[in-house]
Amino acid sequence: MAQWHERRVARIGLRAAGLALLVSAWMDGIWLQHVVAASLPGEASPAQILIAALMFASASVGFMLAVVGAGLWAPVAVSDRWMAASPIPVARDLESTLFAMKPTLDDGSPHGIPAAPRDGAMSSHRHIRWSPAARAHPAASRPGI
Repeated sequence: MAQWHERRVARIGLRAAGLALLVSAWMDGIWLQHVVAASLPGEASPAQILIAALMFASASVGFMLAVVGAGLWAPVAVSDRWMAASPIPVARDLESTLFAMKPTLDDGSPHGIPAAPRDGAMSSHRHIRWSPAARAHPAASRPGI
């Protein structure tokens, strides 16, 4: 059985709808021109923006339907390179890696606890980097706790 878009009536109808949308975009442009000419100079009113958006949408969809028509629903071949070999990660898959990161200071001390200064002077600033956590809870890796 043929798909709905493969029928002759659908192909002609889609192109006719595209031409009708192009005519609508032309009329929207004339309407927008009159609305802009009748308004005071300055910023665009919400009505003008809405008419311009309607004109843009009508022109875009109309041109697409008039030129491509039923070809919009034609199947396309996708190369093996772009086929998903592994599933695309979703938020619930990323939670374990997101919460497995912990801040450490550049001197290698874990959990943001500064190590004793090497030269006896305190640094005015510290650079924090993120590294994968070795354990689930930070207190579990501290000795004596």
